[in-house]
Amino acid sequence: ELPHGNQRAGALYMRAKVTTDIGSQRELLLRALADADDPATAARTNALLVRNYLYSGDLESALTAARAGDLQAQQTNDRSCIAAASGIRPSAWSRASTILCGCSAPTTSTYSCCTACCRGR
Repeated sequence: ELPHGNQRAGALYMRAKVTTDIGSQRELLLRALADADDPATAARTNALLVRNYLYSGDLESALTAARAGDLQAQQTNDRSCIAAASGIRPSAWSRASTILCGCSAPTTSTYSCCTACCRGR
């Protein structure tokens, strides 16, 4: 058993990347997030968690993870980390936001819902 921190978070992340069970992957990623000690590790983990939530149709959780990952990546000032955290196409988020709130008002940023009815949730 590895001690709490980035080393254990990295090991959990790697296990999550190779598992074929979506539920097990999510559990591993959430554990990795709890162990992550730096924004780069958390951002990378959230990026994979976004895909996990999208795969299972949990748009609300995907949006929450995307926002968290984006904020964490911005803290690193590392362009490759920022690009990885922003890897979901904006058009996909626009569609997800429309599904979540039920309207077609434009979003205010890549990872936010419209301001017309959701107040930029």
